[in-house]
Amino acid sequence: MNSFNLTDLVKNTEKSVLAINPQIQKNSIELLLQNLLDCDRAHIYLNNENQINQEQLNTFNSWVNRLTKNEPVQYITGTTEFYGLMFHTPPDIFIPRPETERVVEESLQLLQSILNPNILDIGTGSGCIAVALAKEKPKAVITAIDINKHALKTAQKNSKMHHLRNIQFKEMNILKETPAETYDLIVSNPPYIPLLELEELDQNIKEFESNIALTDQSDGLIFYQRIVSIAPKILRPNGHLVLEVGKGEHPKKVYNLFSSDIFGHPKLIKDYNGDDRVLIVQSF
Repeated sequence: MNSFNLTDLVKNTEKSVLAINPQIQKNSIELLLQNLLDCDRAHIYLNNENQINQEQLNTFNSWVNRLTKNEPVQYITGTTEFYGLMFHTPPDIFIPRPETERVVEESLQLLQSILNPNILDIGTGSGCIAVALAKEKPKAVITAIDINKHALKTAQKNSKMHHLRNIQFKEMNILKETPAETYDLIVSNPPYIPLLELEELDQNIKEFESNIALTDQSDGLIFYQRIVSIAPKILRPNGHLVLEVGKGEHPKKVYNLFSSDIFGHPKLIKDYNGDDRVLIVQSF
């Protein structure tokens, strides 16, 4: 057993990593160490004379090596936090982002007066939205769909980890199939990055994350157009759509898709960075 000053370990590792790859986020080393030691950030600095065995140090060094090659921290540790909950995030599963928490927050606001809502999550991925809603609304009945079998298995694993029984997972191609039920709420964070913008993404995203979860291989609007076409059949009267949207001109383009006599006035909600990030649409 060897004694290491954790503060020095973080500082020295950050220095060497940033010298190799300046694009690495500085808190990445802290996140790796927190996961390795199963502790919070404060523990690293308040109890920095900690004991790490050689096996842990070897693991840490191997993780750092992967980090320098742009692999996301969430894939290295296999976990990420979303809405205060931990989620398994194996490779090829879209990593939950803090911005998507706005989808959950806005959905919960809309569901305040509905005791046992019927909810559809389109393109569930890791299951982060469905799981967060299921935890907050235990009487909700949630259907989470995805075309990716690997994603569905991961989502099921995350649901079991949080001891949930009110989510049903289904393999479905929403672009070709239409759910048979009707819903009070439909949520989705679909692939919305236009194919032409894919190369502009950071290396750790375009080289490691699932392509099918990033882009619709077109203009970033295909899934929204499909939702526009099927929502009148599956969204209950006075029901809501809560959809994550992209950056730049993308939110307005999606907004314009829903400006019709079928839906009420759409509303764009900003994230905590001040960017339009969530579109809310109500049915008549």
